[in-house]
Order: sequence, then structure tokens, then C-alpha cells
Amino acid sequence: GTTLSKPFADHHRYTQKDVQQIEDDARACGCDTLVTTAKDAVKLKGLAFDVPCLVAEMEVVIDDPDGFRELVLSA
Repeated sequence: GTTLSKPFADHHRYTQKDVQQIEDDARACGCDTLVTTAKDAVKLKGLAFDVPCLVAEMEVVIDDPDGFRELVLSA
């Protein structure tokens, strides 16, 4: 599939016009789904999307908590 990336400045306040431009750009390149970070999803709440917008979430798991603690304390 086609991938399109559209960066915005950190702390950008999204408007409905931004969403419309993102959707227009996505359609122009054949994309049918948008993906955003959980951080930006909060800022997009309340704005209308015609194209499905998924939220990418991640969880950090530390396999060796004692080793990680030692690494942090030794820095």
C-alpha cells in the first residue's frame, strides 16, 4: 500500500481545515486510512473525519528491571 507522512510541529493545535487537508492528501495518493499517535489523538478529539483514523499506541516493557535501574543510576 501507499504510505504518506505529514509532519506537524510539536504542540500543533489541529483545526478542521488541517483534517480536511490531511484527508485530501491521503485520497490523492490512494490512502484509505489515517494513523496518528495517542498524543495527537487527544488534540484531534472533536474534529470530524471522513477517512478512518487509527491511533497507534505502544507499551514499554522492560525485560530486565534491575539491569535497567542500574543503567539509569550509573548514568
